[in-house]
Formats: sequence, structure tokens, C-alpha cells
Amino acid sequence: MFKSLYNITGNLDIIFSKDFIPISMDIDKEFSNLAKKINDVATTIQNNDNNYKKVSESKSQFIANATHEFRTPLFSLKGYIETLQNGAINDNKVNRIFLKKMYHQIERLEKLFNNLIDISKIESNNIIINSDEILLNNIMLYLSDNFSELAKNKGLTFFVPNTAKLYVKGDIELLKICFSNLVDNAIKYSKEGTVSVSVKNWGNSVHIKVIDNGIGIAEEYHQNIFDRFFRVEDSRSQDTGGHGLGLSIVKHILKGHSSEIFVKSTLGQGSIFSFNLNKIVPNN
Repeated sequence: MFKSLYNITGNLDIIFSKDFIPISMDIDKEFSNLAKKINDVATTIQNNDNNYKKVSESKSQFIANATHEFRTPLFSLKGYIETLQNGAINDNKVNRIFLKKMYHQIERLEKLFNNLIDISKIESNNIIINSDEILLNNIMLYLSDNFSELAKNKGLTFFVPNTAKLYVKGDIELLKICFSNLVDNAIKYSKEGTVSVSVKNWGNSVHIKVIDNGIGIAEEYHQNIFDRFFRVEDSRSQDTGGHGLGLSIVKHILKGHSSEIFVKSTLGQGSIFSFNLNKIVPNN
């Protein structure tokens, strides 16, 4: 009995250590339940410690990535301002060009800031997702109003369907962000052709696709593109002002709507992003 008790108490001083070795169950019967409980507690503590380390590493990586994303446009702004101060401000041939470039970098910073706020709220569950009756056509009209001109300026055709009388359940403001991020990406990474939104009835759901025939995404990256700050090519994202947050925000918004985002894409041929929303019959 005393040997069994010593075996148990001898392990207590390292229960919080990674060197903890589970207590042998080959001991007196009266102490076996105690040993089992101590082993369970030690396992829980070690699992919590591992989870804490993973969360800590994730936060550190997030801060490092965010800092990098802020640094690039800030350095660009500093360079443009220094050039203007050194005399370019008096040169009417270039001063407006530099001001336009500065404005573009400020827009990048603003978008990055807003995206960081959105994803931080969503990932920390510090956001209320409303469950309202949404006339889907209101979102289609919103997309048409906000992206038709952008697509036209790139020589693209932009199409959204008329979905009158079709209602879905969700948070209209968050779904606007979701649809906007997908359409914005489709336009950014398309040089010609058409960007379109497809809506189809699927039983109790509405199946939605955002389709483009742009540059596409290699299959090896399909599992990573929804991760925070992931970008297929840094140079491509810098040219388009991307930060690798848009698709991660889409993923989390749809998760909050009990849905999931899927991608089908071929490099050089285009991409299709698809998801479902719950269809409802309006009360009135």
C-alpha cells in the first residue's frame, strides 16, 4: 500500500511538467481510481498547455503578418512624400501622378484596417449575426450598383440575375461583405471576359456561384486560399491591393450562416466560388 501511495505522490510534483509520466495502474486496487483521476487531470493540463501555445503562436504570426501588410503601403507613402518635398510638388507633369498613387496607398490601408476589424470580430465571436428575411435581389442590386462600373473600366462584362421573390435567411450586411469580397476578387483577377453571379433553387437552399474566366488558381493552393494572409503570389496581390484576408472573411461569415465556401478553379481558365444559403418563405 505504502509503495502505491509513494508512486502516486512522487508524480504530483511534476504533474504540470511536460515530463509527467502517467502513473502505472499496476497498483493496489484502492488507489487505482485516484491514480486514474490524477492521470486524467495531468492529460487535461498538458492539452490546455499545448492549445495555449498554439493560440499564442497564431497570435504572434497574425501580428507579424499584419505589421508586414501595413509596412508596405506606409513605406510607399513615405517615398512619394519625400519625392514631392524634394521638388516634384512643383512639377505639374508628375505631382498629380504622385498624389494619385498616394491616394491609392491610403485606400489600401483603409481596406486593410477594415478587414482586420471584421476578421477580428468574427473570429472572436464578438459579432452578432442576425437571422433576418432577406430579399436576395436586394443584394444583387447592391452588387450591380457597386461593381458594374469597376468591371466596365476593366473591359469586363458583369452579370447578376434578377432574383425577385427569392428570400434567404441571414445577416444582410455580413452577406453583402461576403458577396462583395468574392465579386471584387473575380474582377481583380480577370483581364477579359465575364464575371457573373449564378443563383439556383436547391430544395430548401439557394445555391450561389461567383464565376469568372480570369487567371485561375492552381489546385495545390485550393486548401490554403481561405487562410488568413495567404496569397498565391505576393507580387500579384501587391498589384491588385490584396492582403489575403478577403476569402478568410468570406469563410467565417458563411460559417456563421451554417454554410461553407467551395472553390473550383483551373490555372489560366478561371474560378468558381460556390456556397449555399437557407431559403425561406416570407411571413407576409
